[in-house]
Amino acid sequence: MARDICGSRIDDVDVAFLVAPASGDADAKRIVWWATSHKESRARPWDSALVQLVLGTREAGGRANGNRWARARVITTRPLSDLDRAVVKVAAQRATAFDLDGEDVNNEGDQSPDDPRGLERRDAGPWARAAIRRGARRSREGLTPPGNPALFHDDDAAFEWASSVLGEKLESTEPMWERDRGVVAALISPHGTLLDAARNVNADNKCLHAEWNLLAPYLWGRRVLSDEEDELLVDAPEDLPEDAPEGLAEGARVLVTLQCCRMCAALVCAAADHRGNQKPIEVTYLNPDPGSLAKDTILQQRGWERRHGGEEDVG
Repeated sequence: MARDICGSRIDDVDVAFLVAPASGDADAKRIVWWATSHKESRARPWDSALVQLVLGTREAGGRANGNRWARARVITTRPLSDLDRAVVKVAAQRATAFDLDGEDVNNEGDQSPDDPRGLERRDAGPWARAAIRRGARRSREGLTPPGNPALFHDDDAAFEWASSVLGEKLESTEPMWERDRGVVAALISPHGTLLDAARNVNADNKCLHAEWNLLAPYLWGRRVLSDEEDELLVDAPEDLPEDAPEGLAEGARVLVTLQCCRMCAALVCAAADHRGNQKPIEVTYLNPDPGSLAKDTILQQRGWERRHGGEEDVG
């Protein structure tokens, strides 16, 4: 299947795919969702084929099919990164990586009725790009901090502002199951200036957490905030300065109203590592998350996370 999807590009790209129940707009009962990424992008784990696949299928499936499709096993030709594993843990269910050059790969013989090579295939890449753009833009709507630029003298003031934003959002008349979970994340300079802020917009796509939306412009480029259509968000050429991943500047801090899950913790670390930061990125959260997905995160393993008013977390 992977060779069929990649074709002549097999030496240049990684591929991830899953076989999911059809959503009613296909002739067969099952369809294949797939995504690819350039092997040259392995230094950018947020660009992996697996990340694109999970982001894209959840965006395409929405509330009706996103969870159903996420239960399917993801097969990928790229070794699983820390971010890949965290994305699977939070927003998917199972993943297997394999080597196309290994002896266990067999692309010969007739196709059986159950062979996925004969199923309709759908590219999750455009849906992933749409999810990144929608999350980055919608998550910033209504987040107008005091002052220009906003300068918080301490974390108490920053969290007070973030909590007031959440209070306004909680007044929504939408049913609880249709609402985004109330979380705000902010990027703060070493001097206390608010550089950026975003909130959760995960009602329709489980991947679009506040931290993910906050970091999107720094990883996929500022164009994700543009009004113009763009088909090259994920694999934008590295030689375009405005599109090159910025990562997290050394000394920057992340404040978030709810403790980071494994996926967001891995993304923060990947963004910091991309810049080759020598110093840790400090992540401070206001409220603890008692769920299992916020335990033993990469942030906690590195000692980069602490609770507001408390000590560093060790998991």
